[in-house]
Amino acid sequence: MIFFSIVAVIDCGFGVICDYLNSHSKGGDTKDRYYIAKQTSEDLLMMGSSRMHHHYVTEIVEDSLHMSAYNCGVDGNGIILSYGYLLMITERYKPKMIIYDATGFDMYEYDNQRSLDLLKEYYKEPGILDILTSINKKERIKLLSSLYRYNSKILPLLKDYISSSSSNQKGYAPINREAQESPTDLFVNNNVFILDTLKLSYVRKFIDKCQENSIRLIFCSSPLYGKSPESTYNDPIESICQEKHIPFLDFSEDHEIIDDYKNFSDEAHLNGKGAILFTNKLISALKGF
Repeated sequence: MIFFSIVAVIDCGFGVICDYLNSHSKGGDTKDRYYIAKQTSEDLLMMGSSRMHHHYVTEIVEDSLHMSAYNCGVDGNGIILSYGYLLMITERYKPKMIIYDATGFDMYEYDNQRSLDLLKEYYKEPGILDILTSINKKERIKLLSSLYRYNSKILPLLKDYISSSSSNQKGYAPINREAQESPTDLFVNNNVFILDTLKLSYVRKFIDKCQENSIRLIFCSSPLYGKSPESTYNDPIESICQEKHIPFLDFSEDHEIIDDYKNFSDEAHLNGKGAILFTNKLISALKGF
């Protein structure tokens, strides 16, 4: 009994310390992600994966649309994490508009554990535990432990608490390198993409939540190297958008951008030059609505 009591006290104390570090971080990914979950107040939010994070230049969007904006893209994640953020955001306020960049992280089978890892510290927030248990039913028990919630995060938490360094520009993080040669075509090997019904259910929930809160929602697909007119890569998202009457702006085959590999840093990501070119094209399209 003494041993288990000591373990419980240590676990509880660890959680209190990590919660404090998370909410008082001075820089890095910790500060950026906490800001998205708990502090945004901008009129326009841009959400999605690394392609949102690195493709949508926040300052151009703000200056052109005359709205405060923040880029909420998170590398290696998609609709499940974004829906969790949306739940926390709408508890605080209602953004006027959300632009969502659709990728395979929103449609196809891929490691959903990534989303779980970034939402665990918010499991007490309304609706978050339901998301976590939809990925893994055992999370309800595991999350009782603070050591589990912050497993492998303590060093990044300490680093971001001490250091205020960040390369982000209102959430946007430019990639300042240019592909040295034509990147590998993502679609050349006839990759098989297996639909993830859980992800698609969260696409619907995301849309429904925006509509419930009168948030104007626009889905986009930013330029993707090697995308051909025959590709059905975006079809699942486009079908849901048509069903729900949500605009879908597809720039994935914009030849002014994709025909020059020097606009890319790799096969999946634009560099800073390509991001500026794309964002200006996006603004022109948005002004048509």
